[in-house]
Amino acid sequence: WLNGVLVYLRKNHDFLYDEINQIKGLKMRKAEATYLAWVDYSGLNVTNFAAMLERQGLGVMEASIFMGKGHIRINFATQRHVLVEAVQRIKSAVEML
Repeated sequence: WLNGVLVYLRKNHDFLYDEINQIKGLKMRKAEATYLAWVDYSGLNVTNFAAMLERQGLGVMEASIFMGKGHIRINFATQRHVLVEAVQRIKSAVEML
């Protein structure tokens, strides 16, 4: 089961990586050893992107409490359809800027 979970997580990571890096103003680096994606939103000129996403119905963590100013953390250890919906909400939020 472990190998299956690792494959699933890698596919979710790669999906999120590809989608986030296509959104203007956002950048995601490849994760090395976690199921949390760090997304740089400094290109959006927004002070708290996490709060903006929360208003869109998406709960993410503002990474500034981990000295990651201008970043949010997204947990990609979830079902794919949930991740697809999260990406859609992120795109909608960015389009509103």
